[in-house]
Amino acid sequence: MRRVAVVAGLLTSAHAAFPAGNVHSFRLADGWGEVEWISGSSFRLTRTWGKRPEKRPPIKADRVEVERKDLGERWEYTTGYLVVTVDKSSLKLRVTDDDGEALLAGMSARQEGGTVEVESTMEPTERLYGLGTRTAADLNLRGQVVRAATPFLYSTAGYGEYYRGAGECVFDLRQANRRIVQMKGATELEYYFYYGPSPKEVLEEHVALGAPGADRHSGDFGLLPAVKLPAGVSRLCEPKEPSWASLKDSVNALLHAGFSATLVSAFDVGPYLGADAELRERASQLASVAPVAWMSRGAVAPDSGRALKRIEDARKMLTPFLVVYAQEARERGFPIVRPVAMQFHTDAEAWKWTDQFLLGDELLVAPVLAPGGRRSVYFPRGIWTDLRTNRVYKSRQTAEIQAAADELPMFGRNGSILPVAPLTAGEPWLLHYFPKLAAEFFVLEEDLSDYTQLHASPAVETVRLEIESLKDRDYEWVVHHTGPCKRVAQVGGPEFREAKSLAELAPGRWLHDRTMDNLHVRTEARAGEHHVINVWLEVVWN
Repeated sequence: MRRVAVVAGLLTSAHAAFPAGNVHSFRLADGWGEVEWISGSSFRLTRTWGKRPEKRPPIKADRVEVERKDLGERWEYTTGYLVVTVDKSSLKLRVTDDDGEALLAGMSARQEGGTVEVESTMEPTERLYGLGTRTAADLNLRGQVVRAATPFLYSTAGYGEYYRGAGECVFDLRQANRRIVQMKGATELEYYFYYGPSPKEVLEEHVALGAPGADRHSGDFGLLPAVKLPAGVSRLCEPKEPSWASLKDSVNALLHAGFSATLVSAFDVGPYLGADAELRERASQLASVAPVAWMSRGAVAPDSGRALKRIEDARKMLTPFLVVYAQEARERGFPIVRPVAMQFHTDAEAWKWTDQFLLGDELLVAPVLAPGGRRSVYFPRGIWTDLRTNRVYKSRQTAEIQAAADELPMFGRNGSILPVAPLTAGEPWLLHYFPKLAAEFFVLEEDLSDYTQLHASPAVETVRLEIESLKDRDYEWVVHHTGPCKRVAQVGGPEFREAKSLAELAPGRWLHDRTMDNLHVRTEARAGEHHVINVWLEVVWN
């Protein structure tokens, strides 16, 4: 359980209960200050010069439990996560976590000549990420001056901050112990502080302000023409001339966007359709997994139709997966494409890898970004299965892989289920399950505004496969790395029969593919039925 820290030396003053609502306004020597609590770990700080802040609608209607103390020269706010002190005359800010460790040791703001300038303390080892889509391979912004298209910043000290409605923001991050933010043309400061400490926890706080671009649905994941590119979606870099360097820039931009709270980014495959065959194929592979793929006009090679067909097919198969993560983006503020370090922020090695990413939680994607098809891949915590070869890679290791021209290296994490939609009517949905951990996945049935639930769990020599489908649907479980199977049976239903080949697989049949060491189980699930299948294996799982 977290314990509430108290700033040293401020224990003796009287305190009062927080007033009704989450907003506290007060006079300053030269204006007004206002603190609005969004949650116990995030708040908005507004600073005006001369006039009182305009009344705004609350960010969240729920009351936040905050204790406020009047300490003479300062206000102190205490929640279960933070202690915040604000100077009554200047609005100088200090934030500590619940252990009393300083997150933001000091922040002050001033206005002069039509510019608001904010100065904040920083630790020399603190790393900073975000501030909009850019193409630099190093995601860490320390040591730079950045003109921020998106003034959202994540700090490895465990917090995020956002400068809303600030116009042009320039972040000077060159100093060892401070940063300076200049907002040209601003007349007031509207500043948001989010305590994580992880990147995803920070993003979960920030989504209270909205999720632009994340209103994506099942019909939105095809390859889009330029006129259909949706509003609110961030376009990645669009090169004048396609090259391997520009393709790598697009991946860098995807990761910068993720750390900038940009939930949905759009990759333009158009410039690459007139490139040489190898570069065109690799760009098409990136387009197949981008949150949004679109095509501008440009030179098109005569044989590019096959590449476009592969993009469309891949995106159709991934649509159930992408729909779920678009919903998560709307509700929780997580980008669909995630830097490895965002998912595994305590892994120091993960921060170094900027040419691979996670698609949702389950898939590690390592696009080929240089001629020849060979590249290194870092595997963070977990056990990872190569979807091309079924080869297993263990936690926290680096491996060299070779990808054929038509192969995109993708790896499923153990303890996950990957739903794959069929390309043609009458074919089953594939449910790839990567043991040996239990897994679940919830497929959003958009027309029903509810979820089909998928569960899988191993126990010694058995595997339990469960479907609570909201629709009549044909499914095919693909359970990886099982070893030989003895029998398969539906709970409360018939015994499944063994098929002689994958071509003979039909509902009520199963097959162990010895070449790939995968078990295939084909079944029909009825709407509203709790459909449970037990599998008995010949090999005892540890």
